[in-house]
Amino acid sequence: MRHLIYHQVKKLSIQLPININASRYSNALLQNAINERESIYECSPVRSLEPQPFATNTHPCACIEVYSCKKSAPHPHSTTYNPPPLELNQLYSLADVLQQIFSAMLLQAIAVLLFVGETFEVSNAISDDPSKGGSTGNVVEVEVFGTSRCYPTTKFLQEQLIPTYNVLGHRLRVRYHPYGTPRYINCTETGVRECTCRPWRISCSKNAMQSCILDAVQDTKEQLELVTCTQGSTELNQSVAECAHSVRLSRPLDIERVLDCAHGSTGRRLLAQHGTVQERMVPIIQRVPTIFFNGVLEPIADEEFLRVLCVRYLKPRPPECDEFKDEFFDEI
Repeated sequence: MRHLIYHQVKKLSIQLPININASRYSNALLQNAINERESIYECSPVRSLEPQPFATNTHPCACIEVYSCKKSAPHPHSTTYNPPPLELNQLYSLADVLQQIFSAMLLQAIAVLLFVGETFEVSNAISDDPSKGGSTGNVVEVEVFGTSRCYPTTKFLQEQLIPTYNVLGHRLRVRYHPYGTPRYINCTETGVRECTCRPWRISCSKNAMQSCILDAVQDTKEQLELVTCTQGSTELNQSVAECAHSVRLSRPLDIERVLDCAHGSTGRRLLAQHGTVQERMVPIIQRVPTIFFNGVLEPIADEEFLRVLCVRYLKPRPPECDEFKDEFFDEI
């Protein structure tokens, strides 16, 4: 790092904005330039990283890109300038500052990756539980952001997600987030973050109800079927009662508990939790549904869920993916 910075802008009598890139030149030559304190000529504008015939006797390591400089009679579009002797300690001081900045950026990037990995438990774990069926392979993390009373979301759940989960559920870890458009929701944080729906926004109230269903039911397949069943225009209380009886569940759904949750502070808190995840992964949501595989946004997954899953993520591909056996990652 230190050997790459051999010109300190602050010490120039002419203040020129410059950008130095010496990656193509050896440290030995750069250090030689420092030790000999030879004149380095500057010309404007030069964007190539190769040595340029800037002026007579230009130093072989000259690779300064100058974006502005003085005009001179011999060269209307360039100038020559002999900088004062460069002190090595000035060079090292500037290099140390830059090194600290890059180190801080690297640490921040690592922290973000660790945070995402911990929050969403991104996993390539092997699944070979015979009770769940299917062959051995990695498990793909799926995050779906949708909203109630929304035809595209309902269509995706009915035609894409549930049919795929029915045959490949053992290879998927699905989390559905019913939050929707933030402009219909008011969120506050007084110790615990809670979100309330603006008046007459039935879809928002249903999102809170679906959040309560997701909390009350542990089986993913049952979660998805209940959420899909409650998507339509049916009134909130009625939809919970009807779907609790129409969807085959491993254990009865406590309807009163779900309704109390939906109309109370628990529902507001659960809705806020889904909102926090959405705001972190999709700060400005453009449409619903929005789907992520292993933390990666897949814009066409709402219409080609199985195809994207098979071609890009399932390793090895199961027999259910045979129709896509001739397709590769970069083809979709």
